[in-house]
Amino acid sequence: MRAACAGVGLIEVLVALLVLTVGGLGMLALQSQAVQNTQAAILQGNAVMLAHDLLEMMRSNRDAVLDATGQLNGESKYFKAEKSAFPAIPDNCGTRQRGSGGDGVATADLGCWRGRIERLLPVTEDLLTKEFAVCRSASGEACSDAGSLVMIRVAWADKRSKMCDGGVCSYVLRAEL
Repeated sequence: MRAACAGVGLIEVLVALLVLTVGGLGMLALQSQAVQNTQAAILQGNAVMLAHDLLEMMRSNRDAVLDATGQLNGESKYFKAEKSAFPAIPDNCGTRQRGSGGDGVATADLGCWRGRIERLLPVTEDLLTKEFAVCRSASGEACSDAGSLVMIRVAWADKRSKMCDGGVCSYVLRAEL
């Protein structure tokens, strides 16, 4: 009888060890998913912040965005068409003066904004050229020659995210100036 009791105790220990192992593996999988979700949330938060930053730069330099009648100027230096290149990143992004406004400030703002994008989001030159857009928009997520809204599309690469299309995530901000 004593040998039978010792065997039952060993089986209980093995079952408890199995339960703890399965629980531990589940916790590791949960932790891994939490880290991935946190990284995706950080990237999306950075994209939202960058889009709003550019919108505020545009609002502070209205002369470079609006024409004489107060309508959006389709030729504004802030606008970047789809499949077009960004201006070069200026050397003085941290120290330049923006008080004079105008097209020169708009070009420098867009170049400095690109530098911030490259620091805060995983992007390639191809992604910057093809997926980013700053333009007039009448509706939806498309650029148009007409429309009273400004559309800013920010994109970044995230192959692990299940919420992105083909490993490219994007955020679109549409707003009035």
